[in-house]
Amino acid sequence: MAERPNILFFFTDDQRFNTIRALGNDQIITPNLDKLVARGTTFTNGYIMGGSSGAVCMPSRAMLMSGRTLFNIEGSGQSIPDNHVMLGEVLQKAGYNCFGTGKWHNGEAAFARSFNAGAEIFFGGMSDHWNVPAFDYDPSGKYDRRVEEGGAAKAQTMGNVSSYDHVAAGKHSSELFCDAAIEYIENYEDKKPFFAYV
Repeated sequence: MAERPNILFFFTDDQRFNTIRALGNDQIITPNLDKLVARGTTFTNGYIMGGSSGAVCMPSRAMLMSGRTLFNIEGSGQSIPDNHVMLGEVLQKAGYNCFGTGKWHNGEAAFARSFNAGAEIFFGGMSDHWNVPAFDYDPSGKYDRRVEEGGAAKAQTMGNVSSYDHVAAGKHSSELFCDAAIEYIENYEDKKPFFAYV
């Protein structure tokens, strides 16, 4: 059997298709993304088929993770039902360890099914990128700590209740999520391949 590769998957939120220099935009400089393009696989003809809410990242992620089209996901993708088999579930059955970090606007239960490890998980929609309300990985998938607005998270709640177990105040979301992925990869010692979703 051929050796299975490790997979590092970046799902960028609200990024236009033409914002990477290596893919033809000579107006901006993206050296790190250019290196990933050169060494990895880039989907250049992928597009959002639409969304049933203003947060098109939510249905896009549900479609990506379940392999279903927009009108075959539940609602707007804010949760992914148990009978919708997810990418992480398939990879775990194939012998992968699956790590997730970053924004996940598709429900705590779906995250728990997809990943057997994670860090700096943001269960929500829009937020203050400098004060991300995040969770450490919980294998039970409950993530039931609810904190009323106030303190470091007040700026990002927009008057709503926010759910998190910590806030890395003053650290930008891109840095927070990338650092979590880097730490996972640098400390990875298992013989099984990994799928790291960022």
